Amino acid sequence: TGLAPYISFLRSYVNLHRDINMAVIHGAAYQWDLGYFSELSFIASAFANFHYLPTLLKADDSWQGLRGYIQEHLSSDLLPSLGIGLRPEETHFFLCGNPRMIECVTDLLAPSGYTRHTSSRPGALHVEDIDRWTGKVELGCKSSLDFVLCSNICNHQKINYQYETMQKILGTQ
Repeated sequence: TGLAPYISFLRSYVNLHRDINMAVIHGAAYQWDLGYFSELSFIASAFANFHYLPTLLKADDSWQGLRGYIQEHLSSDLLPSLGIGLRPEETHFFLCGNPRMIECVTDLLAPSGYTRHTSSRPGALHVEDIDRWTGKVELGCKSSLDFVLCSNICNHQKINYQYETMQKILGTQ
């Protein structure tokens, strides 16, 4: 899943930084597509500063969670209701997964002042970019601000980076 690179990071970061609100908005078609569902649900129940928000496009009648696209939920008061603001000076977004979701969320956040982070221009919108030649990921943030990770299933992407990379990105090393 698009969440795989972040799981090791989340496992420790949520405990070490209880003063920072974190949310994962995880989109998929069906519940069985939600990799890490059980673990992220457990983390959410164990830590008040972590919110797991899975959303399904093709949920059956037994699904009690969110339904619809990630960008629809970001347009609502969902995050502010959890104490997570939508201003780049207070919240960073990490986007991974389907390119259309990334485009829609980027467009949605732009009017609030979000700009894409690059190595030459800091911003609060972090998008996974895989250099097709080297396999290196361009993603960075050194901040103690709140963050939201938006991810959805995108089977054609292969993402490889490790826990140490996420520590460096968020300045926890």
